[in-house]
This record gives sequence, C-alpha cells and structure tokens, in this order.
Amino acid sequence: KYRNLLESAPDVIVSVNSDGNILGINKRSNSLFMYQEKDLIGKNIETLIPQEYGINTFLAQILENDAIQHKELGFLEEIYAIKKNGEQFPVEMSLSSVLDSDDKHVIIIIIRDISRRLSAEKELDKMKLTLQEKELAEKVSIAKSEFISKMSHEIRTPLNGIYGFTNILLKENISPQHKKYIENIKFSSELLNVLIN
Repeated sequence: KYRNLLESAPDVIVSVNSDGNILGINKRSNSLFMYQEKDLIGKNIETLIPQEYGINTFLAQILENDAIQHKELGFLEEIYAIKKNGEQFPVEMSLSSVLDSDDKHVIIIIIRDISRRLSAEKELDKMKLTLQEKELAEKVSIAKSEFISKMSHEIRTPLNGIYGFTNILLKENISPQHKKYIENIKFSSELLNVLIN
C-alpha cells in the first residue's frame, strides 16, 4: 500500500542508515539519477550528493542528537546532485528521521530536481532586466524629446531676433564689407533655424 505511494512520488525518496548508506530508494531515481534502485542499495549517499556538500558529516551530527526521532531535520537548498554519467544538477533536499523496526534511526531524504525552477527564475530575471532596460530607454527618449523641444524653443526666440535685426541692418546704408558680415550672420541664423525645425 505505502510502496505504491512511494513509487508515485514526483521526487526521489531515499532512506539511509547512520553511516549514510542507502537502505531504499524509489523508482524516480531511474529517471533523475540514471541508476536502477538495485544499483544504489548499500551505496553511500555521496554516490548521489557529492562529498563536497558534507552530507555524511551533516547526517552524523544529526544522529548524535537522541531527540531526533520522527522529526523534520532540515532543508538544504540549491546544492548539486550527481547523475550516473557525472552530470551535476541543482536539487533541494528535505531530511527527516524515523525509527525502524529495530529502533535504529533511519534518515529519510527527499530530493527534488530544481533545474526547471532555477532556469525559469533565470529567464524571469532576464525578462525583468530587459523590461527595465526598455523602460529606461523610453524614459531617456522622452527626456531627450522634451529637452530638444524646450531647447529648440529657447534657441529659436533669440535666433529670430538675430534674423530680424540683420534684415533691419541690411536696409541701412552700410559699407560693403559690413554688409557681407551681416549677410553671413543672416545666412548662419537661417541655417540654424532650418536645423532646429
């Protein structure tokens, strides 16, 4: 009855003894770790969780405490497990303790593959960053347009004054050289007016 429940679980469920040796494991290990259950029985948990995470040390510390029976012992997030082919992948683990029929502590470890979740979180972060960049670009564009609009108005007013005064000066009786200077000023003001518009 309970075996069917264990086998239908979406996560790998492992029972280990006080030495970290695997006593039992559900069939999910086939697809997640690429091991048959029979190949893992008796092997150390470090076959699945690399030694660098100190899982056996963690288990030993837990088992030194006599008050651990039927308790949730801990939750380990974003550590890496290792498949039969050597590929590592992110998992989270939940550990609890039970007593077996001989009153010996057995640690139950539930191992969940979080590769998809981390990938989705990474993609979401990228989308957020892209959205923030887009919003920033839009704000910069609006600010630039407002600046250009305001500056063109601010420049156009004195430019129109220069243009008007050059027209008045050109009607005056002035020397040919001064007339040439004023025509250059008028031409430059007309050119700036075209650029602003």
